Order: sequence, then structure tokens, then C-alpha cells
Amino acid sequence: MKRHKVYFEPARKLVEADEGENLFLLARRTNVHIDSSCSAQGSCHLCRVRFVAGADSKALPTSSVAHFRRPDGSAVEPFQRHEDGTSYYLSCHGHVYGDLHVSVSPRTELADVAARQPLVGKMVAADFTGTVEVLIAEAEMTHGYLVSGGVVTRAVAMRGEQAVAGATTELGQGGVKIERLIVVGEQPKIGALNVSDDATRHTIPDDHASRAASLALGAGFAESRRPQALLSLHGSGSVLLASRAKLLFAPLGGARILSGEGIQCGVPPVPGAIDSVQIVPMQVRMLLTTVREESPIGLCAGGMFDAVYQLAMTGVARTDGRFSESRTTRTRPDGVREVVLAGPGTPALSPGGIILEPQTPVVFSEQDFAAVLTAKGRVTATLILALEAFGEMPHKLLVDTGGDAGVNPETLYALGLSVGLEPDAIEIIGDAMGLGAVIAGVSAQPERALGEIQKSVRVLDVEADPRFSALARQHARVE
Repeated sequence: MKRHKVYFEPARKLVEADEGENLFLLARRTNVHIDSSCSAQGSCHLCRVRFVAGADSKALPTSSVAHFRRPDGSAVEPFQRHEDGTSYYLSCHGHVYGDLHVSVSPRTELADVAARQPLVGKMVAADFTGTVEVLIAEAEMTHGYLVSGGVVTRAVAMRGEQAVAGATTELGQGGVKIERLIVVGEQPKIGALNVSDDATRHTIPDDHASRAASLALGAGFAESRRPQALLSLHGSGSVLLASRAKLLFAPLGGARILSGEGIQCGVPPVPGAIDSVQIVPMQVRMLLTTVREESPIGLCAGGMFDAVYQLAMTGVARTDGRFSESRTTRTRPDGVREVVLAGPGTPALSPGGIILEPQTPVVFSEQDFAAVLTAKGRVTATLILALEAFGEMPHKLLVDTGGDAGVNPETLYALGLSVGLEPDAIEIIGDAMGLGAVIAGVSAQPERALGEIQKSVRVLDVEADPRFSALARQHARVE
């Protein structure tokens, strides 16, 4: 088998790769850290790298992007192109077919944590043997971070009891002993985790005030001087408004629908999840993109928002919520119409011209359309009443999608979910609550760190407002 040289910076590490080896997995195998919270599933969009064309030393390889491609020989499209011409790629998307010089992009949120808080930890070997600290922040969708020697060395994506499974997989090899356990909410079943008998344990309550404090820390609102807003669309959802020492927290009802839960083909942002949809009226096929460009399996939040907006704008969805008869719709035996986004005999196209024809059809029904608009109306009503109670207009809106980076600010603006801000004032972020729990967790007393913020939290029950239902119905439509 052919072998290739791969040089990673800033780690300054030269390694050998097998022909066709996945770049992200190569980095993990050779103990080069690349940020990820999805274990190379292609959904978190954190494992960004760029390729260096030149080298300072003849001993180091230079890069040709042609050496980073898919096993079928097709090119990997850049994830981001900057104005200076630099292209960034997701390392989990491609494989090694020649020498590469790789520059790894650090995750800025974790760098911010390290800058703001002295991380507590003990030095461990590269194989993670010895004694370390692990932070387990278990809420509806959170992340845990392995802390070693004052440096965040690895992120572990966790959801519910998967927190334990994920941490066990990452840490269980090599006899790692956990000396400190921080838990948000119920105590998880720690199972095979090797927790020391005299380990320090901290429990952070999973209530509105704790959620608000964790979100404020994770979003950087705790030190905010200008009014800012956070719209959390994953889990049960919430709105958080912040200005100086003032925090207003409003729980959301129905936000699960807006993260893709509860619709017929809703899926998390895993490989094959449709994260963008474009309906071209004059073309036979839909234009879709999927996570890791794999065959479509369902709709995640980004694709769902696009589908709703595109169906309304092209007239497929009428003002009464019914779908028009067209070549993209079909009628079920119960009389409900649905749009076939991709399926056998109804292939879609990727922007690169790849035919997407999954064996199981991916559909979006009139019932799904109505459920999304109902949830959208409730979220909009919550935003209106929360802003009124807060009394200040935010200059920036952070939208926490729990890792679904495919959500488009332009679409949120078009759907009326931007609190009146332009798209360039909207920023899509990952899991603010999990990151906030981690920031609190690295302090000596996590409960006290969150408790100080909780003192400034005001919880608003918008559903108790007699105007809520009417506002929700009024905005349950495409604006």
C-alpha cells in the first residue's frame, strides 16, 4: 500500500498516512488534535483545515488540493472561502492520496474559554493514560470537554445517556481516572467511567435560572455591555436577552419542531441529512445539499427552514397551507399531499451536478409544513413579548442550533425570525448551554459561578400573557 507524508501545523508533526486514509481519522490516530463534537460525522463543521502550498523546509511536504479527495476520486468542495482567497475544508470529508501540508484551524470558543478561565487539570501522556479531569455537562444537548494540563485537548459530543458512552469510548482506553465530575441536571449512569472514590462531584440544577446562566456564559453574554439576543432552537428552546447586568430568559414551547424533531423525515445533522433546499420552478429536480454529500436520509433544521421558505415562495404551498398539484407533489391515501424532495424515480441534484436518488423517499408533507409554521408562530410571539418586557433592542442575534451549521441567516430573516435585525447581524452558533456549563465547571465552585449570574436572571412566562395565543396565530405564516 502506498504511504504519504502529512505535516500538521501548528502541532509541527510529520506523520505517514496510508493511501486513502481519512484525514481527520489520521490526525486522531497520530494524536494531532483537530476540534470536533460529532466524531467525524460531518455535522459539527468544527474540523476545519487549510492546505499550505509552500514549505519552509525541503523536508516538509507541500500541498496539492488534488491529494485531498473522496474515495471515488471526486473533489471535496471547500467549506469556506475567505475574501483573501484562502479556502477551508472539513478534514473529515476527504482522504489522503498524496503528500499534504495541513494547517489546523483552532476552535475560537475553546480558545476564549482558556483565555477567560484558568483551566484546572493535570498533565497526562499523549495516550491519555494517567489522571485527568473530564467535565460532563448533561442537558438536552451538551458537550463535554477533556481538560489536561490547562489545555482543552479533546471535545466529546454527548446527548443524554450517550454522554456516558461517548466519554467512556474517548477516555476508557488507557485506564483514565476521573477526579472531578460536573453534571447538569440528573446524575447520569456513569457506567464504565473510572471515577475515583474521592472524586469531587458538582451538580448544577437543570432549572430555568441555571439554563439562563449557562446560556449567558456560553454565548459570552455574562459580560455583555450592548443589548444582545440569543434564540436557542434545540431541545425545548428558549430566548435570552442580555444587556449589562440584566438578563431576561423566556422558555419556548414547540421549538423541538424547529430543530427537525416531530416532522415526518426530521433527522439530526448527521451524514445524509438535507441541510439546504432550492426549488427551481423550471427544472424537474430539486437542488439539495446534504451533510458530507451523502445520499439523503431526511431533513435537519437547515433543510427544513429552506423547504418551508422555498415551498411558500414558489407557490407550491398555498396561503391556506395546502400544497398545489405539481410534478413535485403526490397525494397520500389519507388525502394529505406531500413534496418528494428525493427518492426512487424522483432524483434530486446537488449543486455540483451529483444525482441524489435514495432508496427511501425523503418527503415533506402539508402536516409538516403546518407544524413548522405553528412552532414558528409561537417562537415569534415569544420574541415579541420578551423584547417588549426587556425594553431594549438588541444589536446582534445569536441563533443556537445545537450544531446544525446549515441554518442560513438569510432564510431566518425571510421567515421573520430575526427580531428585526438584518441577516449580517445574525450569527449561527453551536451548543451555548453545554459550553457555558464547561466554563462554569473549570472554576473551583461551578455552582457558585452560575449562582452569581442567576441573581440577575428574570424568567418570563410568555404563555401567561393573554396576547400570546393571538400573536402566535398571527405569525404562523411565511412573512
